[in-house]
Order: sequence, then C-alpha cells, then structure tokens
Amino acid sequence: MLVEKITELGVAKFVPVVTEYSNINKLNLKKLRLRAIEAAEQSLRMTVPQIEEPTKFEEILGDWDFSRRLLVLDEFLASNRQVANRGLRMASLKLESDLPTKIAMFVGPEGGFSRQERELLIKCDFAWNIYLGSRLLRSETAAIAAMAIWNELSDIKH
Repeated sequence: MLVEKITELGVAKFVPVVTEYSNINKLNLKKLRLRAIEAAEQSLRMTVPQIEEPTKFEEILGDWDFSRRLLVLDEFLASNRQVANRGLRMASLKLESDLPTKIAMFVGPEGGFSRQERELLIKCDFAWNIYLGSRLLRSETAAIAAMAIWNELSDIKH
C-alpha cells in the first residue's frame, strides 16, 4: 500500500532502509515495482519511481548526496514534551527561505529509530527533524502524510 500511495503522490525513488528495529523479512521487489507501475498509470504519471534494494541505514548515510536535504520523521519527536526544541513542524517549512528542492524522507520503523541511529542523524548537517503532530503514526501513515504536505508546500513555494 505504501508504494502505491507515495507513487500517486509523486515520489521519484523508494529505498527500503534497514534499521536496527526494522521488521523486514523479505521484500518482493518485483511485486512492489508492479504496484508502482499500476499506481503511476492510475494517477496519470509519466514516470514510475525507482524501487531499490533494501539498504542498511549506515550505508545510506555514508553515501549521502549533500545537496539533498533529509527530512527525518521520527515518532520520538511526537512523544517528547520538548518537541519545540527538537524539530520543525512540516507545515512551517513553507516559511523557510531555503526550502530545498531536492529532498529525501526517512520514516522510522515501527518502534522508531534506535538511540544510536538518532545520535548518528543528529550529527548530519543535511538532516532536519520533522514533527508531524502529537499523534503517534504508523510508518506508512507518516510517509503518506508527509508526502501530501510536501506536495502542498512545494506548490506554494514554486
């Protein structure tokens, strides 16, 4: 379902990231690619997103293109009482004068990022912690909500 919905919302590339708390046993990439094609046709897209092989968290960060901003969606932000000092609200990005045009989103697995993964992300200058609200969302819901908000913000900015 996630690949279908984010395809409809315009994602260009989907990379399953293997984190400490990931619950990925085996992905059927062929099936995911077929779902992306169907969703692209349904939404009248002229392109189909790339569906990549699962990649380890550390490898993704180690090979990062620093011109691409990373939006980190972590439920820890939603449950932390000091959230104002920990992350930006997604909707507030429209007020940023340097709203990036090249972005990627990290959505934490069920159970969130591990302490070590959060510490690694904090050290990344290209990463912004994003707060989607006080409700704890499933990973799929957070990704879909964030893509929908990003589409709205991108239209406002351009």
